[in-house]
Amino acid sequence: MSTINITDIPPIDLNFMAVYDKNFGFRYNLHQITGIEDKGKLFQVIASVNPPSSPYLQADKSMYAAFPFIKFDWSSTEETINFVDDDLVIVGLELTKTSCIIYDIKAYDMKTKITSNYGFAVYPLTASF
Repeated sequence: MSTINITDIPPIDLNFMAVYDKNFGFRYNLHQITGIEDKGKLFQVIASVNPPSSPYLQADKSMYAAFPFIKFDWSSTEETINFVDDDLVIVGLELTKTSCIIYDIKAYDMKTKITSNYGFAVYPLTASF
């Protein structure tokens, strides 16, 4: 399996001749988390398209345009966690100049049985972000 750094993937250019069409949508995925220093933890990532960031709304929380990445490749190392979830396809969502995907990373400590915030990443979806 080849690894692609997030910096290698260009954002969607809304001015391109094949303009983004919400009826066709787009797909995204998360393949791995690298550089993990905390040992003995399991990781879950909730990816959410912003806007609307549905899991974080004060009212009407939902998983619309969001997806939990929870299927591990159990042959991963503790420093690099690989995920084997299928691609998520988002259809019907209007993109704006500030549209992005927020990857919210949670860590579950197997000894204390406590889930905590581990970190996050923001990936712009449009070239004009």
